[in-house]
Amino acid sequence: MARLRPAALAVLASVLVLAGCNRPAPGEVLAEGPGASAGGTWSLVADASRLSFVSVKGGDVAEVHHFAKLSGGVAPDGTATLEIPLDSVETGIPVRNARMREFLFETGRFPAARVTARIDFRRFDGLAVGDQLRLPLAGELSLHGVTAPIETEVSVIRAGPSRVVVASRDPIIVNAATFGLGDGVLQLMKLANLDSITADVPVTFQLTFARRP
Repeated sequence: MARLRPAALAVLASVLVLAGCNRPAPGEVLAEGPGASAGGTWSLVADASRLSFVSVKGGDVAEVHHFAKLSGGVAPDGTATLEIPLDSVETGIPVRNARMREFLFETGRFPAARVTARIDFRRFDGLAVGDQLRLPLAGELSLHGVTAPIETEVSVIRAGPSRVVVASRDPIIVNAATFGLGDGVLQLMKLANLDSITADVPVTFQLTFARRP
Protein backbone atom coordinates (compact mmCIF):
# COMPACT_ATOMS: atom_id res chain seq x y z
CA MET A 1 0.00 0.00 0.00
CA ALA A 2 1.42 3.41 -0.99
CA ARG A 3 2.29 5.96 1.71
CA LEU A 4 2.91 9.66 2.08
CA ARG A 5 6.36 10.05 3.65
CA PRO A 6 5.94 11.87 6.07
CA ALA A 7 2.20 11.52 5.81
CA ALA A 8 -1.00 13.27 6.33
CA LEU A 9 -4.04 15.05 5.04
CA ALA A 10 -6.02 13.73 7.98
CA VAL A 11 -9.40 12.86 6.70
CA LEU A 12 -9.23 12.36 3.05
CA ALA A 13 -10.42 7.80 0.36
CA SER A 14 -12.54 6.07 -2.22
CA VAL A 15 -11.83 6.47 -5.92
CA LEU A 16 -14.56 8.02 -8.08
CA VAL A 17 -15.51 6.78 -11.52
CA LEU A 18 -15.17 9.47 -14.15
CA ALA A 19 -18.04 10.10 -16.55
CA GLY A 20 -17.64 11.41 -20.05
CA CYS A 21 -13.84 11.45 -20.10
CA ASN A 22 -13.66 11.14 -23.85
CA ARG A 23 -15.73 14.23 -24.58
CA PRO A 24 -13.85 17.54 -24.88
CA ALA A 25 -14.70 20.16 -22.27
CA PRO A 26 -15.73 23.68 -23.37
CA GLY A 27 -12.60 25.45 -24.55
CA GLU A 28 -10.54 22.27 -24.66
CA VAL A 29 -8.03 22.04 -27.50
CA LEU A 30 -8.24 18.83 -29.47
CA ALA A 31 -4.98 17.40 -30.72
CA GLU A 32 -4.82 15.93 -34.21
CA GLY A 33 -4.96 12.37 -32.95
CA PRO A 34 -4.25 10.11 -29.97
CA GLY A 35 -0.53 10.27 -30.65
CA ALA A 36 -0.38 14.06 -30.87
CA SER A 37 1.96 15.94 -28.57
CA ALA A 38 0.99 16.02 -24.90
CA GLY A 39 3.05 19.14 -24.24
CA GLY A 40 1.70 22.57 -23.40
CA THR A 41 -0.45 23.76 -20.52
CA TRP A 42 -2.94 21.39 -18.91
CA SER A 43 -5.80 22.44 -16.61
CA LEU A 44 -7.64 20.38 -14.04
CA VAL A 45 -11.20 19.51 -15.07
CA ALA A 46 -12.82 19.96 -11.67
CA ASP A 47 -16.15 18.29 -12.42
CA ALA A 48 -14.35 15.16 -13.67
CA SER A 49 -11.94 14.95 -10.74
CA ARG A 50 -12.24 13.71 -7.17
CA LEU A 51 -10.21 13.61 -3.97
CA SER A 52 -11.89 11.42 -1.36
CA PHE A 53 -11.16 10.18 2.13
CA VAL A 54 -12.47 7.74 4.72
CA SER A 55 -12.73 8.48 8.43
CA VAL A 56 -13.10 5.65 10.92
CA LYS A 57 -14.78 6.33 14.25
CA GLY A 58 -15.45 4.08 17.21
CA GLY A 59 -12.96 1.56 15.85
CA ASP A 60 -15.15 0.11 13.09
CA VAL A 61 -17.52 2.72 11.61
CA ALA A 62 -16.10 3.96 8.29
CA GLU A 63 -17.56 6.92 6.39
CA VAL A 64 -16.60 8.27 2.96
CA HIS A 65 -16.12 12.02 2.44
CA HIS A 66 -14.61 14.31 -0.20
CA PHE A 67 -13.73 17.89 -1.06
CA ALA A 68 -16.30 19.57 -3.31
CA LYS A 69 -13.84 22.01 -4.89
CA LEU A 70 -10.48 21.38 -6.54
CA SER A 71 -8.32 23.41 -8.90
CA GLY A 72 -4.92 23.07 -10.48
CA GLY A 73 -2.99 22.31 -13.60
CA VAL A 74 0.29 21.33 -15.20
CA ALA A 75 2.63 23.99 -16.61
CA PRO A 76 4.67 23.46 -19.80
CA ASP A 77 7.72 22.61 -17.66
CA GLY A 78 5.80 19.73 -16.02
CA THR A 79 5.13 21.42 -12.67
CA ALA A 80 1.77 20.14 -11.44
CA THR A 81 -0.27 21.84 -8.72
CA LEU A 82 -3.45 20.82 -6.94
CA GLU A 83 -5.29 23.29 -4.71
CA ILE A 84 -7.76 21.87 -2.18
CA PRO A 85 -10.03 24.52 -0.56
CA LEU A 86 -10.58 23.00 2.87
CA ASP A 87 -13.84 24.90 3.39
CA SER A 88 -15.29 22.63 0.69
CA VAL A 89 -15.04 19.49 2.85
CA GLU A 90 -18.22 17.47 2.36
CA THR A 91 -19.19 14.74 4.83
CA GLY A 92 -22.92 14.70 4.15
CA ILE A 93 -23.68 16.25 7.56
CA PRO A 94 -23.59 20.09 7.74
CA VAL A 95 -22.69 20.30 11.44
CA ARG A 96 -19.80 17.88 10.90
CA ASN A 97 -18.60 19.91 7.92
CA ALA A 98 -18.56 23.02 10.12
CA ARG A 99 -16.68 21.26 12.92
CA MET A 100 -14.02 19.96 10.55
CA ARG A 101 -13.56 23.42 9.08
CA GLU A 102 -13.28 25.12 12.49
CA PHE A 103 -11.57 22.60 14.73
CA LEU A 104 -9.63 20.25 12.45
CA PHE A 105 -8.45 22.23 9.42
CA GLU A 106 -8.78 25.69 11.06
CA THR A 107 -9.65 27.16 7.69
CA GLY A 108 -9.65 30.73 9.01
CA ARG A 109 -5.85 30.40 9.31
CA PHE A 110 -5.18 27.67 6.76
CA PRO A 111 -7.79 27.92 3.99
CA ALA A 112 -6.28 25.45 1.53
CA ALA A 113 -3.98 22.49 1.11
CA ARG A 114 -1.62 22.39 -1.86
CA VAL A 115 0.11 19.50 -3.59
CA THR A 116 2.98 20.13 -6.00
CA ALA A 117 4.67 17.49 -8.14
CA ARG A 118 6.35 16.93 -11.51
CA ILE A 119 4.54 15.20 -14.39
CA ASP A 120 6.31 14.75 -17.73
CA PHE A 121 3.39 14.81 -20.16
CA ARG A 122 5.77 14.24 -23.08
CA ARG A 123 5.94 10.61 -22.00
CA PHE A 124 2.32 10.22 -23.14
CA ASP A 125 2.89 11.25 -26.76
CA GLY A 126 2.67 7.70 -28.06
CA LEU A 127 -0.34 6.63 -25.99
CA ALA A 128 -3.55 5.82 -27.84
CA VAL A 129 -6.86 6.71 -26.23
CA GLY A 130 -7.50 4.14 -23.51
CA ASP A 131 -3.83 3.28 -23.03
CA GLN A 132 -2.16 3.89 -19.69
CA LEU A 133 1.20 4.12 -17.96
CA ARG A 134 2.15 3.25 -14.41
CA LEU A 135 4.48 5.83 -12.87
CA PRO A 136 5.99 6.86 -9.51
CA LEU A 137 4.95 10.30 -8.33
CA ALA A 138 6.93 12.43 -5.87
CA GLY A 139 6.20 15.94 -4.67
CA GLU A 140 5.27 18.02 -1.64
CA LEU A 141 2.11 18.51 0.41
CA SER A 142 1.48 21.80 2.23
CA LEU A 143 -1.24 21.55 4.88
CA HIS A 144 -2.00 23.35 8.14
CA GLY A 145 1.24 25.32 7.95
CA VAL A 146 3.45 22.27 7.38
CA THR A 147 5.12 21.16 4.14
CA ALA A 148 6.33 17.58 3.76
CA PRO A 149 7.47 15.35 0.88
CA ILE A 150 5.03 12.86 -0.60
CA GLU A 151 5.45 9.81 -2.79
CA THR A 152 3.08 7.31 -4.32
CA GLU A 153 2.39 5.47 -7.58
CA VAL A 154 -0.20 6.53 -10.13
CA SER A 155 -1.85 5.29 -13.30
CA VAL A 156 -1.87 7.83 -16.13
CA ILE A 157 -4.57 7.13 -18.72
CA ARG A 158 -5.01 8.77 -22.12
CA ALA A 159 -8.75 9.39 -21.80
CA GLY A 160 -9.14 11.41 -24.98
CA PRO A 161 -7.15 13.22 -27.69
CA SER A 162 -6.39 16.03 -25.25
CA ARG A 163 -7.37 14.49 -21.91
CA VAL A 164 -5.25 12.64 -19.39
CA VAL A 165 -6.41 11.06 -16.12
CA VAL A 166 -4.00 10.67 -13.20
CA ALA A 167 -5.26 8.25 -10.52
CA SER A 168 -3.79 6.75 -7.37
CA ARG A 169 -3.17 3.03 -7.78
CA ASP A 170 -3.69 2.21 -4.09
CA PRO A 171 -5.08 4.11 -1.11
CA ILE A 172 -2.49 6.39 0.46
CA ILE A 173 -2.39 5.96 4.24
CA VAL A 174 -1.89 9.30 5.97
CA ASN A 175 -1.59 10.30 9.63
CA ALA A 176 -3.06 13.44 11.20
CA ALA A 177 -0.25 14.14 13.65
CA THR A 178 2.39 14.87 11.00
CA PHE A 179 0.60 18.07 10.00
CA GLY A 180 -0.37 19.14 13.51
CA LEU A 181 -3.95 17.94 13.22
CA GLY A 182 -3.90 15.67 16.29
CA ASP A 183 -5.47 18.25 18.62
CA GLY A 184 -8.23 18.85 16.09
CA VAL A 185 -9.01 15.14 15.96
CA LEU A 186 -9.27 15.08 19.77
CA GLN A 187 -11.63 18.06 19.67
CA LEU A 188 -13.85 16.34 17.12
CA MET A 189 -13.99 13.28 19.37
CA LYS A 190 -15.15 15.38 22.32
CA LEU A 191 -17.78 17.24 20.32
CA ALA A 192 -19.20 14.01 18.88
CA ASN A 193 -18.86 12.09 22.17
CA LEU A 194 -16.72 9.42 20.51
CA ASP A 195 -14.23 7.03 22.07
CA SER A 196 -11.94 7.18 19.06
CA ILE A 197 -11.32 8.59 15.59
CA THR A 198 -8.59 6.77 13.71
CA ALA A 199 -5.64 9.06 12.95
CA ASP A 200 -4.43 6.93 10.01
CA VAL A 201 -6.67 7.68 7.06
CA PRO A 202 -6.77 6.24 3.49
CA VAL A 203 -6.83 8.77 0.66
CA THR A 204 -7.52 8.28 -3.04
CA PHE A 205 -7.71 10.63 -6.01
CA GLN A 206 -8.62 10.60 -9.67
CA LEU A 207 -7.76 13.81 -11.51
CA THR A 208 -8.57 14.73 -15.11
CA PHE A 209 -6.42 17.24 -17.01
CA ALA A 210 -7.33 18.85 -20.33
CA ARG A 211 -4.85 20.56 -22.69
CA ARG A 212 -5.57 24.27 -23.09
CA PRO A 213 -4.44 26.96 -25.57
